[in-house]
Amino acid sequence: MNSPFKFLDAYDLEDQDIFFGRDEEIAKLYDMVNKNRLILVYGQSGTGKTSLVRCGLASRFDVTDWYALLIRRRGNINDSLAQAIRKPLGGELLDTFAESIEELYALYLRPVYLIFDQLEEIFTARDNEEEQQLFIQTIAEINAANLPCRILFILREEYLGHLYNFEKVIPTLFDRRLRVEPMTYNNVSAVITKSCEKFNISLPTPETAVRKIIDGISDRKSGIQLPYLQVYLDMFYREDYARTYPKGTAQELPPLTFELEEIKNFGAIGNVMKKFLDEQQARINGVLRQRYKNMPEDAVQRVLDSFVTLEGTKRSIGYHMDGERLVLERKMNKKIGALHKGMLPEILQQLERSRILRKDDDSFELAHDSLAALIDQQRSGEQRQLNEVRLRLQNIYKEHTTTGVFLNEKQLKDVDEVLAQLEIEAPVAQFVEDSRKQVKATARRKRNTRLAILGSILAVGIVMGISAWSTLRYSEQVEQALEALKASQAQQEQTQKEKQLADFTNYVNQGKSKMELGEYELAVAQFEVAIDLAPTPEEATRIKEGELETSKQLAIQKVQFDSLMTAGNLAIEENQLVAAINAFRQAEGMVSDVTNERRVKNRLEEVRVKMLPSFRQSVERAYIFYEAEDCVLAQQILVQARRLQPYLRKANIPRELDKIATVQKECAAATSKLID
Repeated sequence: MNSPFKFLDAYDLEDQDIFFGRDEEIAKLYDMVNKNRLILVYGQSGTGKTSLVRCGLASRFDVTDWYALLIRRRGNINDSLAQAIRKPLGGELLDTFAESIEELYALYLRPVYLIFDQLEEIFTARDNEEEQQLFIQTIAEINAANLPCRILFILREEYLGHLYNFEKVIPTLFDRRLRVEPMTYNNVSAVITKSCEKFNISLPTPETAVRKIIDGISDRKSGIQLPYLQVYLDMFYREDYARTYPKGTAQELPPLTFELEEIKNFGAIGNVMKKFLDEQQARINGVLRQRYKNMPEDAVQRVLDSFVTLEGTKRSIGYHMDGERLVLERKMNKKIGALHKGMLPEILQQLERSRILRKDDDSFELAHDSLAALIDQQRSGEQRQLNEVRLRLQNIYKEHTTTGVFLNEKQLKDVDEVLAQLEIEAPVAQFVEDSRKQVKATARRKRNTRLAILGSILAVGIVMGISAWSTLRYSEQVEQALEALKASQAQQEQTQKEKQLADFTNYVNQGKSKMELGEYELAVAQFEVAIDLAPTPEEATRIKEGELETSKQLAIQKVQFDSLMTAGNLAIEENQLVAAINAFRQAEGMVSDVTNERRVKNRLEEVRVKMLPSFRQSVERAYIFYEAEDCVLAQQILVQARRLQPYLRKANIPRELDKIATVQKECAAATSKLID
């Protein structure tokens, strides 16, 4: 039995008859793409950005109006772009992307639409600055070529701040953008009722039933998540179908009734999603254990974990077919690689059948980020520790690219303990190997130095023994030689301690310097190296709990600050002044330096200046209706003014405050008199 709901799949053109609640956004986006070559579509995860483009926008075009290429990063965004354009050209690209797109237009006589979905993937990938720079340059060249081509970026809004390098090369990047807002209660209600009508589902008490369903999928922090709505309706449909038709039915869309009591008993979406994931893992484990008696208990969990980044978002894993054998292109965890050779492909197949994984021509990935978040929550303490080591290693490698400093012996020991279980990129693995060579070379030099010193001491001792044989005993000479050796070793140890202390102090000072410059991620890397070089455990603890923890917090705070400033700036341009001032006020609470403090205050003042005329106009209009003795309308107009008032300085609006007080007092008195 197939449910008619989309579960975690995006809507495509063929779903246009069941794509409800986004008419306004579709119209805005259609207008934008008809007037502009570069459009940014952004919003929170789960707002339906991809469906808006692939279904909503696509439904507005005739087949001759556009030639759409949907592009995901996969392993490399530039390779994916080349592959997407090469395929309809018969496998060959021209000298440049611009020429290839022009050839594509000549071949199909339709404007080309390059749709880059989930663009944030180029920012969640690590050590890919060269990939990013090449992509930015390519987009700039295509955009400047005045081709019959439109470029759409689809991006999660928390990554807007990462577009700074794009904006430097393409200053018009933010000129045409559409924020896909979370759906309102009324829109979600329309989606539910219209979907039920379309799928032959009755709601005996529609308003109450819809409210209960929305309550079940709502989250206090993020509101109504559309993927959750589809999962909820899909799973509820299947459960209700099984109750109503235990023996099945031949009808394509048999009549069903979603009873209020059944909805109440079904549970909230958090429990529903977890229940779904747990049930599918248990089912797959049961199927596989019949064939693989020694299958690890957490085999399915290990595979799922490979499709989730360290940050808890989904990632795709490429594959190719070697005859009938499926080969994953991304290097996977050794524990997973150690699974029975037939087990991994079968797990992937079962996960795809369960709709947890999606598979296309060259890759697998999780069906949605909401599943990635659940899988991330299930990670064990050991997995989280491995992730922490990997992040730390990547930070030290990043610092190495600028300073040339390698891992020391203690750091190597920590890494080697878990290296077999770490999934690291080739440059980082080479960095570890080079560090190992450096440590061995240093140890060899120290050993040779000690041997040379010992040889010299013994030689001196022999000479002294021969020349003083008549006056000194041999045992006294040996004792002197040993004392000299001990003194030399003590001097060597003291020199080594002094060097270690100097290195420790240097890294601490560099970390503090990076913090003063606002380069908090680099500061974290410096302090982590300093901890490994600390002369005492107490000193290491002091740095770890002091400077390191502070720099980590400031790094997180900087990302949040930049995101809030970007959101505030975008809100100003869209004339959403209350949203802008709220964003800047939140940013103001995170300010850690004078420059940013001045920057925030300037933006706040700019918003207040923009807001003041609207406030004054609302007050004047309300006062006019008050004088005309229309208190009802006067009070209604004052609602807008009162909404803006808390954001303005009282010193700038004394006259308006007097008028508000007058209108409120007199209208309240008039209303009271009328009631009497």
